[in-house]
Amino acid sequence: MTLPFLRTKRLQTTLISLVILTVVIGLIITPLEHRFGRLTTFQTTSDGLWWAVTTVTSVGYGDYYPVTIPGRILGSILSIFGVTMFGIVIALVTVELFRSEQLFYWKRTVERFDRIEELLKKLEKKQGYELEEKHNHKLL
Repeated sequence: MTLPFLRTKRLQTTLISLVILTVVIGLIITPLEHRFGRLTTFQTTSDGLWWAVTTVTSVGYGDYYPVTIPGRILGSILSIFGVTMFGIVIALVTVELFRSEQLFYWKRTVERFDRIEELLKKLEKKQGYELEEKHNHKLL
């Protein structure tokens, strides 16, 4: 079962791009930091993935951070694109939730109008029948 708002192509594309960006940079950062510097905070690949996720979500705990020039450049790229894409994902989810809520209320309103229309038709038929009976009684 998929959530209805995940069916939109824009959201799917943005979400997949965000995950790919986060995972790729998270996998690259640790070897990059080890290659260009000795005093790195990244010891394992999972450290790099953790840093990438916290950077993209703009939490940024500060337990892991790049210290080399290439690492900081990569971190800047992740910060700019990742946070922007994460914001777009949040915005698209919000729009889709709002649309589904509005659709729900419109459907409910249309159903109510349909019921009112049915009741009016029944009243018209009933009243038309009663008028014919009264009219027929007067003729007799």
